[in-house]
Amino acid sequence: MMRRRSLIIAVITISLALYAVVVHQVYTWSGNTHPDFYIEWVGSRVALQGGNPYSEDTTLAIQLGSKGHEVPEGEDQLAFVYPYYRVLLNAPIAFLPYDWATAIWQTAMQSALLAGVLLFVRSLDWRASILDMLLVLLVALFAYPTFGGVMLGQMAVGVLALLLGAFWALRRGHDNLAGGCLALATVKPQLAILPILFLLLWGLGRRRWRVLVSFTVSLGMLFVVSFLLFPQWLGEFLRVALRYPSYKNVQTGPGYLLSGCCGEIWPWLVVVAGAACLMAAWWFALREGGRHVDAAFALTMVMTCFLLPQTSIVNQLALLPAIVFLMRHLSSWLARFAVAVLSIIGSWVAFSAWYNTNYALNMSLPPLVVLCGLALWYTVGTKFTGESGQAEAR
Repeated sequence: MMRRRSLIIAVITISLALYAVVVHQVYTWSGNTHPDFYIEWVGSRVALQGGNPYSEDTTLAIQLGSKGHEVPEGEDQLAFVYPYYRVLLNAPIAFLPYDWATAIWQTAMQSALLAGVLLFVRSLDWRASILDMLLVLLVALFAYPTFGGVMLGQMAVGVLALLLGAFWALRRGHDNLAGGCLALATVKPQLAILPILFLLLWGLGRRRWRVLVSFTVSLGMLFVVSFLLFPQWLGEFLRVALRYPSYKNVQTGPGYLLSGCCGEIWPWLVVVAGAACLMAAWWFALREGGRHVDAAFALTMVMTCFLLPQTSIVNQLALLPAIVFLMRHLSSWLARFAVAVLSIIGSWVAFSAWYNTNYALNMSLPPLVVLCGLALWYTVGTKFTGESGQAEAR
């Protein structure tokens, strides 16, 4: 058994290495900078050399390397705005040439995404056919947010994989693993905070204390190591994070959609109403268990895109669990095929049609569409599928 496992690990490792070479030869060989990963790469190199990744000098180096000139005030400053322990994830590749570092990072993000999706399908107890799995993987790879996230080397892809892995681990009783994944997911807090709260609450509601202990210990270790390496990191991180809205449009989904046409109060009322619906879904999931936990997790990921301030359409990769959940509960393969096609083509149409002309619609419409699908499942889905919230033994 150990020999077979070692062989499988060796085959996977060699395959990923070869794939990274292909990515380099096809895509990253020219060394063209991609702002998202370039920010993290430069910031990590500075930090690992004992410097301050949040400093003005680091930001200027990122601007010059990415844009070729200093970025004026009011435009995206391309600053390193991550918790310091983001550096630790980049450490193995930080001192490689940028073209090779990018190829390896994109390979890692794509692999993590596919692994997370496969684990999520298993956590839903979906005996998916080969055609169903093909549809799911096509959505995961080619819907614009996930495709764009991988191409940009966005850490959001890794955070999504960590959250999906944590959900699977909780479903399968691997509480220590779940807590560790949730702690690492805080590397992009705005994408992880709501799912972390829900999963911790669900674990605690089942008296699974190890989830909270593992999360607390893991996060504490990340903070301690960060403070040992750079004692000022938290203050510096908060400084650049608070400055972020001064040069990036940071709004919630209702803020993007309603601001400027209905008064300032209406976006906040929609946010409050959405938060109340989410809390109701959490309460129902904690009480009933089973499929309602799956639905509440999917809804939480969608609400992350809708209720919390967002700056990039790439963050809409958080919609993926809800899309997979809805596909799992559709009884017709043609319906699942239609959802997959709509998810891929619709996301590219939204990006192409409205990114430069109607950014508000681009940021708010996809979450609204997926929310409507989940609302239909909550209201009529169980009646037609015959499924209930039982079978908590999973």
